[in-house]
Amino acid sequence: MTISDDQSMLPATVRSPAAVMGDRATKARNLILETSKRLFLELGYGGTRIEKIAEACGISRAGFYTYFASKRDVFLAIGETSYREFQTLVDNFDTEMPNPCTPSDIEGWVRHYFEFMDEHGAFVLGAGQSGPNDEDLKDAVRRIHPKAARRLGKMIRARQASPHGDETALGLTVFAMLDRTWYFVHGARYPVDEDAIVATAVEAIAALLGTDR
Repeated sequence: MTISDDQSMLPATVRSPAAVMGDRATKARNLILETSKRLFLELGYGGTRIEKIAEACGISRAGFYTYFASKRDVFLAIGETSYREFQTLVDNFDTEMPNPCTPSDIEGWVRHYFEFMDEHGAFVLGAGQSGPNDEDLKDAVRRIHPKAARRLGKMIRARQASPHGDETALGLTVFAMLDRTWYFVHGARYPVDEDAIVATAVEAIAALLGTDR
């Protein structure tokens, strides 16, 4: 899908060792991104130093600066695809689930949400909580997230036999539930079964929709 300019995240300053990056350079840049995702989730943005990223990638600090101007730019580069995929995921609530839907249909969407968080959880959680102390980034998140929540809430209300609840509040509540429960399983690694978490989330969403178990 195409996202309008007011729904775009802040651009990152990304460097290239050559006019056109070859396979080796592309792999090195992607390694920095993937390693940073893991470290941001494990240590938080503030606790992740550039030296730590470079060490985990097996490169020098200078090697890091070959591809990124700062840690902030790594974080923003991760976010460039996160919110586009997030918008698609929200749209899929409407396009991939029949109306009326079954708990099995809801479970499929919840598991897709968890798969999205597997890839982008470090940015999603960090942008709203422990990411860069950056007012521009915070403003972007405050602008984008409620809009996506309202869209999801509108889809939920459209499926209710007796529409009720504030659209933005409905969406934000579902996002918060899924973001945190994913983190408990994959970030904090609480001793809880993921299938049980998913089943409980499905029950909660089904209740909002008025879907029979």
